[in-house]
Order: sequence, then C-alpha cells, then structure tokens
Amino acid sequence: QEINDKTVYIGATFVDADGNVSVSFRLPPRNGKYTVAFINKKLGTQLLGFEYESKLHFEYNDSVSIGVEGVLEFLNSNKEVLPMNIIGYDILGDDERRSIAGILYGQGEAETSDKLNEMISSLPIEKMVFEELEKEDVLLYIKKCNESEYSPFANAITKVFLEKLSENTQLDIVSELIGSEFTEENEKEFQFKTLKSYVATFGYFAEIEDVIKNEANIWKFSQKSLKEYDVIKNKNAVMNAMFTEIETVTSIDEYRNSFDTIVSEIYNEENKKPAGGSGGGGSMGSAGGGGMGTGSVDNIRVDDTIKDLVIPETTTPTVTTPEVNFKDLGGFDWAKEAVDSLTKNGIINGVSESSFAPANLVKREEFVKMIASALKLTGIDANVSFDDVDKSAWYYSSVCALTREKIINGVSATMFGIGDNITREDMAVILCRVYDFKKLTLEKQLTALFADESSISDYALESVNKLAGLKIISGYEDGSFKPKSTLSRAEAAVVIYRFFTAAGLIN
Repeated sequence: QEINDKTVYIGATFVDADGNVSVSFRLPPRNGKYTVAFINKKLGTQLLGFEYESKLHFEYNDSVSIGVEGVLEFLNSNKEVLPMNIIGYDILGDDERRSIAGILYGQGEAETSDKLNEMISSLPIEKMVFEELEKEDVLLYIKKCNESEYSPFANAITKVFLEKLSENTQLDIVSELIGSEFTEENEKEFQFKTLKSYVATFGYFAEIEDVIKNEANIWKFSQKSLKEYDVIKNKNAVMNAMFTEIETVTSIDEYRNSFDTIVSEIYNEENKKPAGGSGGGGSMGSAGGGGMGTGSVDNIRVDDTIKDLVIPETTTPTVTTPEVNFKDLGGFDWAKEAVDSLTKNGIINGVSESSFAPANLVKREEFVKMIASALKLTGIDANVSFDDVDKSAWYYSSVCALTREKIINGVSATMFGIGDNITREDMAVILCRVYDFKKLTLEKQLTALFADESSISDYALESVNKLAGLKIISGYEDGSFKPKSTLSRAEAAVVIYRFFTAAGLIN
C-alpha cells in the first residue's frame, strides 16, 4: 500500500507488558509527509501519518568539518539512504571513492536536506566507473545493474547482451564504451554493437528473423514494416538482405531504415502482381535448406503457390534445371563443383538467385531436407510426433520420410532438434544410414585414425571411421575430426556430393 508515495514498512516489533509498541527506523533524506503502516492480524492495519524533515545534512556538515576522509565515511555509512548510484559506488575502488568524496567536499556544506540531495545526485559516479575502471569491472557493473533493475542497463537489450553473447564479445563491446560517461548517445552505440554481435552469432541468415520478430521488438522496428513483412511471400529475400546489411550500416537507426526500405520494396513489388503469379515467393525449403529447386509440376509454380507439396514416390515431376549463378563463392572454389551439381539436381537451393551463403551453418532440418531430396523420398504415408516438428512446416515431409526409413532419429524421444546446428558426427551417422538404406557396397580405401577419436560419441564412431575410410569425409590439418563442430553449407554440399556421386545416385 502506497500513501503519498512515501510509505514506511517495519518488520516485527516487541510489545511491552502494558501493550505499548516501540519501534525505530531510518528514513531516507526526503522531506515530506510519510505514513507508517502497522499491520496486525487481529487489529488490522493502522496508519500513522507524520511530517518529516531530514536532519541528515547536519551529519554531513559535521563530516565536512573533518575533511575528505570525514565525507568519505559519511558516504560509506549512509549510501543506502542517499540518492546516489550505489551499484557504481560499490564497484569503485578506494581511490575512486575518495575522489568522489573529494568532489562532494569541494561543494562545501549543505544548508538544507534538499540541497544535500541535489549535491549527492550530481556526483559523477557512473562516469568514473567508465573512465577509471578496467573493462572487466565495467562489465561487472552492467551485470549488477541488470540484476537489480537499475537504469540504464536493466532492459531487454542488456538481457540479450548478457545472456546471448559470449563474455569475450561482451568485453569487446565494453572496451569500446569505456573512457566516457554512459550517455544516451553511446547507449545507442551499445545497442548497435550488441545487435551486430547478436546477428554474427547466428552464422545463418534465416535466423535473423529472431532479431526482428522474436525479441518483443526490443530493437524498435516500425510497426508498419513489421505488418508488411508478415504478409509478404519472399521473406527469405528480406532476411538475406538484412544479414548483409548489418555489415555495412553504422548505427541501429540505419539498420531500422534499411529494414523499412527493403520490406517496402518487396511488399510493393509483390502487390503489383496478380494472385497466383510466378514472382518472388518463398522456396519449399528454408532459405538455407535443400529444397526441390524451382520447377513446375502440372503448371503450378512449386516455390510460389504451395510450400509443402508432397509428391508420391511413384510420381515423376517435370523439373526445370535451375540456373546456377551464385556470386558469393569466392574463396570457396573447393566447393563450387559440388554446389553447382547439387543445385542442378534440385538437392540444394541458394538463399537467393545470386547467393549461396556458403559459410552459413546448416540446421538439422535443413540437412534432412537435402538428404530427402537427394534420395527423392517424401513422407506422404508417414508422420512423426516430435514436439518441435510443425506439421505445416517445409521440412515436415522430409523428417517424416527419413524417420520412416530409420535414417534419422531425434535428439530425444520427444524432440527432433529443430533449429539446432547439425554436428559433424551426426552428419556422418545419417550418411552411413543412407549407405545401409541403399544397400551400398563401396570399397573402403583406408583406415582413418583421428587424434580426437576419444571425443567422438560412441554411437557415431563407426560411422565416422567408415566415411573417412571411403574418403567421403576428412579431418583437419592437426589430425582431428572435431565431431561436435558444426557444418557450413559449403562443407555440407561437398560431403553430400562426394557421397552420392560415389554411390552413383547423382551424376
């Protein structure tokens, strides 16, 4: 219960033999009307109002007569009831606290409690935190502010900063902020660097939608653009552009403006076209997944009109060989042949007509889509009951098909692991199950021994060694396999191409 914005709450008290209650409590140095609430189960709530004028400025004035050390002792003893940045003050070392006391001492005595409050509130405690302390201490300050809901760091952006970025990344961001007081201007810098680092942790552009939509709009994208984004078909083009844009823009405002422009252009372009037209829609797979490619089945555009077309194994659709003209394979020459072949065979798609995004990481459902497309398997007569598998999703048919053929399992009895990056050892297990499914008898060429064989999971060890012996997979220069590491789109393309080519399943 709040009365006049100043209510004092007191814990248990003692009652003497005559029934009298005696309590003492300390008030902050805020003058005004206060109310004490006495709460008793039998008597109910008793309210006692009184006028209060703080006398703390007299104690402060006494400390000034002693000198800086006296003021320092006054601050240390009364910080909880003074209008000061307690978290920042506690983070400061003895020398910095003494400097703060010196600043206050230099202002002289306070004639009233209100004047004392004004003097305390103006102390540059946070500025000193950023100017005087090491970045580890500043990071600790941000963490403590977040824990105690202290402005300006106790907000959703700080939670992303603390919970989703590594400590090294956090320290890198902080190191660029220290040296000045944390103002509104470098708060925007803090937000932008957090956003940029957050995006960089994905390594896969489709997940940038989490930034734009799934963080309760903490980055403040315009409602108009968000509504337009919800209805456009070619969301992949937006996400791909936004992933690229984060590397070129220099502020969070520029990034929002880019989103507005990109969404508006695609929204306007799509709305110029008649319903059912052939432009710009999302592909059957995710932007990074291995969809069936752009083609036509009974004159229906697969990549525009229906996202989950299920084709029985007995059906042979007419599929137009897609053009392969990816502009971003520079530095990935070792993967170009594989990417070109898999794209022409409809096993994998680019993220756009001109981009393949070779460095992006592959999700479990995307790898499954690629394998199902290579095997020409669909799940028309199968289903799965994983809690994280959406029956309306683009990957559902592929997950069903490969589960039915016992080529894949979930990460648990109830979860498939949608959204998880596929590991190198799980990739090997899936390909070896394809090997058994197709009853292949490839000649083993060598026996591989990896330096980190002991870190390969028991369920994957035989598969890893088998594929290494077939020269389908290889280790790193240091002799390790890194079984728990992730797989890029370029690496996935090469491994799938080697496997299916060796098996004679693709040309």
